[in-house]
Amino acid sequence: MALNVKSVFYVTVGLEELLLKGATPDTPSRVINIASMAGIQTADVTTGKEGGLSQPGHGTFSYGPSKAACIHLTKMQASKLAPKNIMVNVICPGVFPSRMTNFGLDKYMDTLVSGQPTGRIGKPSDFGGLVLFLSSAGSAHMTGNVLEIDGGSNLTGWRGRRGESKI
Repeated sequence: MALNVKSVFYVTVGLEELLLKGATPDTPSRVINIASMAGIQTADVTTGKEGGLSQPGHGTFSYGPSKAACIHLTKMQASKLAPKNIMVNVICPGVFPSRMTNFGLDKYMDTLVSGQPTGRIGKPSDFGGLVLFLSSAGSAHMTGNVLEIDGGSNLTGWRGRRGESKI
């Protein structure tokens, strides 16, 4: 909770004075929090005989709820800060390459990819593009939004579907 919730809260509170400078209804300041699809779905993507993102037995029982708390915190921040022209949104990535996912990607890439309707995992450019949009004038009227960037895996479930089409 300290990393995934408290730090998000204290960084935003600590930067509020700077965020207020120059913020107007047409050019608001932005806060972009990062949670995870683990905060939305209840599937434990770290376990199973077919593979997962980390070693069996290392479940997401604290990670998922802490990311869910980050999502709710974002909505609370958005409602408090929107009148001050500070827009707050949260990105919830699915499977992307990272230090956290290296174990699963090294051992179970085929299984993880087969559960993706797009036929691939996320790329840094996918994530960066969403951050750029949320930082742009195009999102000046967006706040309190939860943006899922998971290639549609939340729609089908994350586990591999051997033998089925990938859409």
